[in-house]
Formats: sequence, structure tokens, C-alpha cells
Amino acid sequence: MHYPARVYSPDRVLYPLKRVGEKGAGKFERISWDEAVGTVTSRFKDIISRHGAESILPFSGSGTLGLVNGDVAGKRLFNRMGASGLDRTICSKGGRIGYKYTLGASFGADPLAIPQSKLIISWGTNPYYTNIHQIPLIKEAKKRGALHIVINPDKIKSVEIADLFIQPTPGSDAALALGIMNVIINESLYDCDFVEKYTEGFNALSEQVQEYSPENVEAISGVDKETIKEFAAIYADRKPSFIYAGSGMQHHTNGGMMIRTISCLPGLVGAWKYPGGGMFYPTSEAFPIQWNLLEENDLCPGSSRSINMNQLGQVLLSVDPAINGLYVYNSNPAAVLFNQGKVISGLKREDLFTVVHEQLLTDTARYADIVLPATTEFEHMDLHYSYFHLSLQLNEPVIEPLGESRSNLDTFNTLAKSMGYQDRCFDDTSIDIINSALKIDSSYLQGITLERLRSEGAIRLNMPGEFHMPYKDLKFYTPTGKIEFYSDKMKQDGHSPLPVHMPIAEGPLTSPDLYRKYPIYLLTPSAKSFLNSNFANLGNTGREKDKPILELNILDAEKRGIKTGDMVRVFNNRGECVLMASVGDYLREGIAINKGIWWNSLSPGGCNSNQTTPDRLADMGGGSTYNTNLVQIERVKISCSIKEVSIMKEDSVLVKDVVSTVFQMREDFKQSRLIKYMEDESIPASKRLNWLPYFTYFANSFSDINNYILPYEKPADELEEQINSHAATDAEHNSLINRDIRNLQEKLKDFTFADCLEFLWNDNIKKSRLVSYGIANLTQMASNPLVRYCLIRVIEELGNTFFLVSHKCAVGAIESNYFGKVHLEYEPGHLHGCDPEKFESQTLTTEEAETAQYVMQKCYDLFFDMIEEIYERTQENRFDFD
Repeated sequence: MHYPARVYSPDRVLYPLKRVGEKGAGKFERISWDEAVGTVTSRFKDIISRHGAESILPFSGSGTLGLVNGDVAGKRLFNRMGASGLDRTICSKGGRIGYKYTLGASFGADPLAIPQSKLIISWGTNPYYTNIHQIPLIKEAKKRGALHIVINPDKIKSVEIADLFIQPTPGSDAALALGIMNVIINESLYDCDFVEKYTEGFNALSEQVQEYSPENVEAISGVDKETIKEFAAIYADRKPSFIYAGSGMQHHTNGGMMIRTISCLPGLVGAWKYPGGGMFYPTSEAFPIQWNLLEENDLCPGSSRSINMNQLGQVLLSVDPAINGLYVYNSNPAAVLFNQGKVISGLKREDLFTVVHEQLLTDTARYADIVLPATTEFEHMDLHYSYFHLSLQLNEPVIEPLGESRSNLDTFNTLAKSMGYQDRCFDDTSIDIINSALKIDSSYLQGITLERLRSEGAIRLNMPGEFHMPYKDLKFYTPTGKIEFYSDKMKQDGHSPLPVHMPIAEGPLTSPDLYRKYPIYLLTPSAKSFLNSNFANLGNTGREKDKPILELNILDAEKRGIKTGDMVRVFNNRGECVLMASVGDYLREGIAINKGIWWNSLSPGGCNSNQTTPDRLADMGGGSTYNTNLVQIERVKISCSIKEVSIMKEDSVLVKDVVSTVFQMREDFKQSRLIKYMEDESIPASKRLNWLPYFTYFANSFSDINNYILPYEKPADELEEQINSHAATDAEHNSLINRDIRNLQEKLKDFTFADCLEFLWNDNIKKSRLVSYGIANLTQMASNPLVRYCLIRVIEELGNTFFLVSHKCAVGAIESNYFGKVHLEYEPGHLHGCDPEKFESQTLTTEEAETAQYVMQKCYDLFFDMIEEIYERTQENRFDFD
């Protein structure tokens, strides 16, 4: 549902754009690709000649994944250029370093072996939101008798399938792990033989954990000491055990050490001996990819500096030598990065030349000098490896690129040639790069070819055994060849050689003055319907709520006079945002949660919660620390209906309640400039219809909607038959509008056929043309007849509102069938020949209600944008029907 809506979104960037307003205003004009490429390369050449290549910074994330367009394509161009490099550490770099200190590599247990496990621990992860592939594996293990433990500061959906739920305070996970080790070691529950043969530093670890008694850990983590003992006993007893540690805990100032500490646990109980045992870590490094070869690192004319992506704001404002050129792709840093006030200030620099290659006009694109239209994965070829499983998957395009959009690879190759780079790699196609990747000499890839991928879709790497055992024969990749509880390398690198709890940088122990001013920890985990900031623009298809929500504990709320539905100001010394409160008893006191990354342009007050998050770096790997974030919260006096929040709390929702929002839409529609224009009796009635020809494309295409899109091909029940009957009755749009045009042909006699085509297919009425495409897309989402009824109600209510006004202009002014009384009779405001109660007495699931709300709102937006566009045409006075 989400991806088609994104691909065909009215917000898609389909043509190259050049900024014509202030940075951030989002004002652009369309230009050709030739002009765009010429502008980008001439500016880059000028910057290089005056400031050096390192003054150009490519910035990319994971908005588009894939070996070709996500990883390789941009690296080749910027290596050849000698631009600054980007250290992409935002996700898992800190934890990966900590994990490697223990095991020597970041290879983790095979997730397909989870059903073999007797204990699964979901630690700091929310698979229902971020890894739905894992849920069936956990359920299968539970069917076989496994226990499931969930550890998370938030009472996430996975708790529904948990046997034990543990809720530590943020940043205390290492202490919790050390408390478990304390019990296991002191009660001799560890695997003596495994520890003796395959681990290093057990005696030192035994001494270290003595200060982490269950009582002490309870004081640090808030987890009851008896729960710690219970957890330790279960973990030591049930073998094999599988730990899945998520990325949320890594985004603290002690994130590397937390993963380092947790990764010691499987070594104590010998979990690595078994399929389904050990600890999972993202699998991307298991794929044998020769990055130096594919990214053409030898093209780089010399060594260049590396810029940490988490500190882009600081970099744009103060790094020396300065960044003068910025190329953003696969990312929306103006929304997703931290200490966002600095990021925005940097993007506003008039002396910074910014290029954004994007699918949508994102927050970041609004600050660009040049915006280039990008393809989606449905429009280009790529090869995908995974963070979770061990299979390769071919991504073949299923549609042609929309508009003039181009893939990253095509764009970078074009820019490279325009820069004058003649290296052979800039002639490579996606197929060339994929074939090069598959030809790498590795047993894992043996027999995997492009032809097989095309026929089979996805192919698992050639790994011995039914399940991948990453540490075969229990040989580890550390300097000692063992699991290192004590690590000399850590000591050399300036870290504690033993696992330790380090209080996070913002808190009562480390920053008491700050804590007194800002006593609430704000966590910003993933939302169910978001991929970071992706889908944020898609209404209720892309968002769980219509406004960003702040979840907080009832005690914290009562102290501040806050109740559910109130708008609240969330602030600290870095910035502030406005969110809608949702109060409950499922969070610990002193913790608040804002799920998902909302675009600033879609947030109340124009700011999301990243205004408050820090851009300091983690203890290891330069990772991000946005969860180490203290804030204060206060109620603000902004009126706001919470119907959209409360409606989703119910198990089922009456169609009548969902569709009731159409009446407010109708009132809002009446405030449009075109309707006000038609109601203005100081203007002659005939002139008030001077926009009529602009309506012809929409009116004709809407007959197709009623004939071919809204009806069910094979109606399965009475409701679907009723919708088909309505569509057949309402299919007269083209005959009515065409009769009007014939009646007005004397006024339009100078129009040739070519004039008509040019008139109908130009940017002056593009929103009118896009309405039918948008409705078609929404109809496909509304496969349920109850949801489709909600969509039709919006169409009919808005049509009735519109024609009630237009027919008054037509009376005594021009002979009009479409805008006069004839068509008004076709637009009753509801389904033709149907008792609304048949539909409105039915119920929808919460997910169906979300879809219905989304299609209704998006439908309203399409119509409103269309008549606003048509109002602009009225001011041209091109037609006079007096």
C-alpha cells in the first residue's frame, strides 16, 4: 500500500528544478536535464578550482537501498573527483565496533535458526515495526516450546508474544547484562567447559561483575532484582538461546559498550555451540562484496578527509576548509539529522551550492539550488543484500521511470562525463556492476548468476549446513582466537578492557544541572508506518496519526497538567517542537517517546523532534547518540481535535464515524478561492465561469474513473454491486462537458486540434490532470467496499458543494449542462439510489479505518489543489463567455 502511493504521489519530483526563491521556501522552476547537468558540473568545477575537491561533500543515507544505486554509483564519481568522504555511522557503527571487540568480527547467528532456539531475547528491538520477517520465526519457536523475553523501555507490540517483559531505564542495558553475569557466575550457572576452552579473561570478568549485584543493578536500571535473578536463571538453563540486540540502545553515548557487554553473555553459557544459539548482528558484512573494486577506490587522486554524517550541521557551519558544494541523495538530512537547528542553518548558507537528487520535494530538497528527479526501486535495476537474512535478491524494474526521473547510476555517470572524466567505469550499467559483484571469487557466491537471480528472484548464499554457523569449529576472529571478555585491543584503543556500565552523558549523575532543567528522557524509535522519514508525506497510509504524538507517563503528565490530545511543547537547550500528547501508564516515569521521523514541513510549528536531539558521537565508531536526550515538556494552548487519535484505539470503527469527517471537508472546500470567486456577485456570472475549458480534461477522465476504475470487475456482494450501480449512474461527465464545449464553440472557434492538445497537456493544468490518476491509485488502495464507499462520499460531497455554486453562475449566463442544473441532479452528495445506512452501519478494523482516513484526506487534497489551480487560471481572463 505504501510504495504505490509513494511512486504515484502527487508530490513526486518528475523534472529537474532550479531554485527561484529563498532557500527553504521550496520555490522552483522546471529546467531541462541539459541545463541541470551543465549547472551542476560548472559549479562543481568552479568550486574545485577555487577551493579544492575536498570542499565538495556527498551526503547519502539508505533512502534507496541496493548494491548499485544505494552503494556503488555515487562512490565512483566522488572518488574520481577527490571529494570529502562521508563516514556513514548513523545506524550501527558503534555497536558493530563493540561486538567486534568481543568476537573479532560482526558475524551473527543465523536468524533462520530461531525456531531451533529454546529462548529468544528481543533486546532493544521492535520486530513488529522494524523486522516483520522475524515474527513468524519467533512464533514457530514458541510453538516448539521456546520462551520469549522482551527488553525495552517501551511497552512495544512484541510484548504481546513475550513470556517476560523487562523495562530498563534508557542507557542502562550494560548494567543489566552485567547483573545477569553476576548471577550466572556467582551461582555457577555458566558453561565451565566452553568458558575454559573458548573464552579469554573469565577471571577478570568474574571480579568485574561483583560490583553489579542484582541490588545495585536495580538501582541503576530500575529492573527489580528478583526479575534480574529470574532472567539469569532462564538464560543459563535454556539452550540454545538467541539474542537479537536492536539498534536503539546503540544510539546512546555508551552504545558501543552496551553491545560489547551484551555480546559477552552467549560466551558464558556456550550458546555459540548450537544452531539457534548466540547473538544476532546485522548480516550485511556476511556478504562477500569487494567494495574497493566495485567502488573504484583507486580512482581517488589522493587521500581525502572523512566527515562524520551525524555532525553535518557543525560541518556546514564551521569545518575548515569549508564545504562549498553539497550533493544529497538517498537521504533527507534536514529531517533525519540531529541538533537540527544547526543543520538548517548550514543548508541556508547562500554560498553553499546544494544539489538534491530526490523522488519527492522533501525538507532537504527545499534548500537545494538544483533538484534532480530520482527513480524508485520500481523503476530501476539493482541487487539487494540484507541486514537480516543471508539471501541475494534481484530488483528488476516493473514500470518505466516516471516523468524524466533517472536512477543514481545514470545520473552519476552523466555528471562524470560532463565533468570530463573518461574512466571506463562511467559507462557501466547496473547489469555490469551486478555481474562484477557476482564474479568475485567466493564459495558463498559459487553458482549464483544474474540468470539464476532473474528466474529464482532470491538466492541464499552458499553456506555449509542447514543453518549458518558463523564461528565454525568455535574459532573466533579476535587476536586470541577466543571470545574476549578481557580485550587488550580495547585497552590499546582507550576503552575499558572489560565490560562496564558507563552512565550516559545526559542524566542525574553526569549532568545534574542539565537534568534539573530537563528531567525527561525523550526516545525517538521507529514508527510502524515509517522507514525513518520515508512515507511521512502519505497521510494515514504513511502515518499512524495525523499529528506527531508524544507518549508520556501519566504521572509526568499530571505534574504538568497535560491530558491526551493536548498539544505540548518539547524543548531543551538545543531546540523545540510541538507534539500531541498521548498519556498512559505503560512507560516509566521520566521517559517520553515520539515515534517516527516527521518532515518538518508536515509538523506543527514546522519542526520535528530532531530539533532537540544531540549530535555528539558515541563512545565507539562515531555512532549517533540521539536517544541520550533530556527534554522538558509543557502544555501549550493550541486547540486540536483528537478524534483521529482516539479512533485508532478501538478494535473496530463504525464507517459512520470514519466518514463523518467529510462534513468538515465540505466546509473547508467552501473556503477555496474558486468557490469564493463564483459566489462573488460583483463579477458578471459569465465571467465567473471563464475557467470552464480548463475543466475539460478532468471531466472527461472522470468518466473513465466511473466506467473502469471505481466499479468492481466481478462484484462479490451487495455492497460491491451498489458501488457498481452508482458508478454507472455517475458516468456522464464526458457527454455533459462535451455538450457545453460544443455550445461554446463560437467562442472557441480559433482553437485548432493542435491548440487543444497543447492546452490540455501543459503545466498550467497539471493538477487537474493528476486528479484522475490520484483517484485511480486511491481506488486500488480502497479494495474493501466500505473503504471505497468512504472515498466516493468525499467525491460526491465535494461535487455537490461545487455544483451548487456553479449552477447559480450558469443560470441566465451560459447554457451549461455540466455546471448547471442537469449535472447537479447527478451530484446528490452521496451514492445514487442507496441508503447510506447500508454502508455506514458496518464496521472497519483499525487498519481499514486508517486506510479509509488516508484515501479520504488524499482525495480531498487532490480536489482542493485542482480548484486552487483553476482559480489561478481565472485571473488570466483567457475566455469570456459574455
